[in-house]
Amino acid sequence: MPPTQLPLRILHVSWEFPPVMYGGLGAHVVAIATEQARAGHDVTVLTQHGPDTADIETINGVRVVRAREEGEPQPRTVDNLMPWVASMQRAMNQQGRHLLGQWRPDVVHAHDWVVAAAATTLSRASGAPLVATVHATEAGRHDGWIVGPLSQAVHRREVRLASAASAVIVCSRAMEGEVVAALGPFKAPVIMIPNGIDLDAWQASEAESVAARARLGVTPSAPMLVYTGRLAHEKGVGTLVGAMPAVLDGLSDTRLIIAGRGPLESTLRAQVTALELDAAVTCAGFLPEHELRALVAAANCVVVPSLYEPFGLVALEAGALGTPVVASAVGGLAEIITDDVTGLLVAPGDSVPLAAAILRVLRDPSLATGFADAARSGVAADYSWPLIAQRTVDAYQNCGPPPDARSAIERIPDMNVLTGETA
Repeated sequence: MPPTQLPLRILHVSWEFPPVMYGGLGAHVVAIATEQARAGHDVTVLTQHGPDTADIETINGVRVVRAREEGEPQPRTVDNLMPWVASMQRAMNQQGRHLLGQWRPDVVHAHDWVVAAAATTLSRASGAPLVATVHATEAGRHDGWIVGPLSQAVHRREVRLASAASAVIVCSRAMEGEVVAALGPFKAPVIMIPNGIDLDAWQASEAESVAARARLGVTPSAPMLVYTGRLAHEKGVGTLVGAMPAVLDGLSDTRLIIAGRGPLESTLRAQVTALELDAAVTCAGFLPEHELRALVAAANCVVVPSLYEPFGLVALEAGALGTPVVASAVGGLAEIITDDVTGLLVAPGDSVPLAAAILRVLRDPSLATGFADAARSGVAADYSWPLIAQRTVDAYQNCGPPPDARSAIERIPDMNVLTGETA
């Protein structure tokens, strides 16, 4: 039965939590758990152990329980991904069962397929309903195709998680349709709750912005573009690099700063060199959050050229800091940004309209300011973490009984699960 008595005992199960962070999922879990604890709920996060981290500690009212692998930790590589996941799941199961001997949750909240097995086991052992947030799908990352042993293994675990859940949470309407198409049929309702942002945290002073430019060798007057995020195929960074020759033809002193890391880093560096862009494009690598905030605030335009984007948190961050955005009209980005009102949207994967939109923003400061002001107003009204945390608690209280996960259909589709196209 769904929990009805407030405050709730909430168990988040996540493979990311500081200092172990790979992308935006960990930041989401930190924010929502902290906000739920601030609202008076008893919140625990079960996560993996990291270097120099305590087994159990309380951070901002959230109890963090870290599962330590027995023996030599498995390396996290593409070739070893499933053994690494299995090892982490065993550690989480063991630590989670020990936790249940002292404390029983009213709800277990799983964040993505990596923790599906542990979260499902703990939900059944505690009798608490399982709520699953699907932050992305394997099908979505690969344009609807489930090809190869690794993708098939990931897809199966996504299906099992959705089928075991009493409610499935997604971050955008685009993801709502994607999850139903890619992982269905399943019995749980799909609930759209967007990601949020801490407006108080996402601020930067003028001095910090000036220092951010100086650190990267960008003059105060040079038009500066910023990309922040993972360097992966679905993020479309290659399209942005490909747009730079046209941008430089229009404004020759423009600089592009790419902040992030990922599997395509060496490929992007080679592309920059091949296009003779080394003087204009800087790959800054991973930046701590305070430097990232200052960099975004210092930018003339933030570019989000994604080919696939379940939500688009970078657009919210830019909006909070008053920086205009040019983004691909995909996924959650097309819901966050109103074209020609709070930013500009362009077709994904095409450097020509991307370059034109960037130049339009850089050449018209009043247009850029209008976009930024409108975006900040929308962020404040619709994406505050207290609002998002309360909507999530409402989802806990309205979820149905646990379905019979054994009914999950785990066949691997031989067609595109998003378009119906056959191979």
